[in-house]
Amino acid sequence: MKNRNMIKFLFLLILLVVSGRSSLIGSQELPSSTEYGAFNADDFDDIDVAKRQLRTTFIAAVNHYLKRYSPRLISQNDDYVKMSAKYEYQIDVELTINESEYLVTVTIAQDKYKYDRAQNVCVKIAAGTNKTYINLLSRDAKSNGNRNTVVPVSSNQPATQTKNNITPSQNDTAQVATYRNLAHKSDFENEIYKIKQGQESRRPVYRQNNSISLYLDKGMLEHYAGNYRNSSLDLQEAERLIEEAFTKSITADAASYIANDNTKEYPGEDYEDIYINIFNALNYYHNNDIDGAMVEIRKITMSSGKLDMLSRKYVEGQKSISDWAMKRLNTIGIKSRPDLPQGDPVNFSNSALARYLGALFYQAQGNLDSARIEFEQIPIAFNGNKKIYYNSIPATIENSQNTANGQTRLHIIGFTGLSPIKEEKIFKQYFPYFKNVVLQHQQLELPILVRRPSSISRIEINVHDYGVFDLELLEDMGAVATETYNARFANMYFKTYVRTMLKYAAADVASSQTSKQIGRVAGDRVGNIVGFAASIGSKVAVDASEKADIRMGKFFPDKSYIGGINLDPGTYNIAITFFQGNFPIVKEEYKDIIIRANQLNLIEVFAF
Repeated sequence: MKNRNMIKFLFLLILLVVSGRSSLIGSQELPSSTEYGAFNADDFDDIDVAKRQLRTTFIAAVNHYLKRYSPRLISQNDDYVKMSAKYEYQIDVELTINESEYLVTVTIAQDKYKYDRAQNVCVKIAAGTNKTYINLLSRDAKSNGNRNTVVPVSSNQPATQTKNNITPSQNDTAQVATYRNLAHKSDFENEIYKIKQGQESRRPVYRQNNSISLYLDKGMLEHYAGNYRNSSLDLQEAERLIEEAFTKSITADAASYIANDNTKEYPGEDYEDIYINIFNALNYYHNNDIDGAMVEIRKITMSSGKLDMLSRKYVEGQKSISDWAMKRLNTIGIKSRPDLPQGDPVNFSNSALARYLGALFYQAQGNLDSARIEFEQIPIAFNGNKKIYYNSIPATIENSQNTANGQTRLHIIGFTGLSPIKEEKIFKQYFPYFKNVVLQHQQLELPILVRRPSSISRIEINVHDYGVFDLELLEDMGAVATETYNARFANMYFKTYVRTMLKYAAADVASSQTSKQIGRVAGDRVGNIVGFAASIGSKVAVDASEKADIRMGKFFPDKSYIGGINLDPGTYNIAITFFQGNFPIVKEEYKDIIIRANQLNLIEVFAF
């Protein structure tokens, strides 16, 4: 009777736990991601014709992009389409049409999910679906000569925007104009507001051990919104926490060093630590503080700076950890020395983007010799890593050093796309020196970087009546992320390998002892069966405890472009057009931009 009552109690307890977990999931905002776009409604006498084409093409885009996952149409009306598919999760893909803009939204449509992973799935599908959607719309526009055909022109922006009477900053240090594609300033501020509200909820989106991601995301969103002082504060706090996390890691003992990353403070990625200073430098520039901007750049480029430290950051200390792991294995009876993986060195020690900005800031300070040295470092950076700098050196590098007497130069820097995101991946290992065959097959779950597609392929600048030119690729920031991540990935692989190996080794010893003990009482056959079952249970428990750490900042750009033109001081009208292939996605006009002599004239543009 007691056993029956105990079973009933445990059953009720399980029901309570499951129902409690369901209620918590239900109270959390569903993972979701939205891509924005716009179209030329004025090209149609009847807006219903445009909406019909948008609906039809959206259905085709979803069917094409998710064709392996059997998408199906759920509902539609004049302004809305809903489709569903079983991707990694059950998802809803929706199109909402407004007067001259549309929204593609992907939402998880099931009760059980791992939030971070599900959110990444939403972002990936929304971006991929919208890119396919734009491609199909552009193809139709090309085949029909743009007559009564929807042409995608931008996200949340009308086809052409005009900014009149742009005046210089109060102390005349620079003229800044910032293009915001995919979202208005208010949209960025709405996202910032959502983060703040989310942090005040019972289950914060950014947990206590993920403060670095919080400040990185807020800092970049504040930058895009033009709130440069707030952006500086957030990015500086992220930088401080990254330095603090690194200091803790190098002073930790071996056991703490190899602990699961999910149990510790997210330490930030190396590329995040580098690009913090790039955007903080731009923050200082926008706030008319060239000296402050130069300090940020020198944190990257100076001797013993961040780039100089990268080459040796992860290699040191691994031998001592290997020796420590071997001693632990010896104590539990394993004498064979495994071939432990070693970290790969980072092949990124010079940033052309940092050097370019440093040169411009030195020029603004009147330090022409230091500016020359920075410009000379750019070809060295290009020759140092062809995986990152696979393009030719931009011509504007040379032109920026040769301005005719009486003229000044207008510099333009552009950022496109979004940096890679992390996804989980399973890696298989074989441990032949374990006695139990089940434990000879190891499973490691580690985060890998996955690039996010951008529809922007070209940025055209038209200084009316003076010249038309394209911005040139300077630095593939996504490739920098991948290159610098390789070393930390090797380090994570090493730590995960050692940690999991020790867990498997302990399980191997325990299952062998269990087999022997049961064998003495019930016979070897029963002992072997019980030991085998124990090893299976141990393997399941160990594998369940090893989850990939996919925390990161999500709003750094993917590529940087530069260009410029020498002009007489004066007032100019400038058009900036973003292209996908041969099709203009958005064109923005700047009226009456004042270009002044003897100062840095820099325009920052970005499109996601």
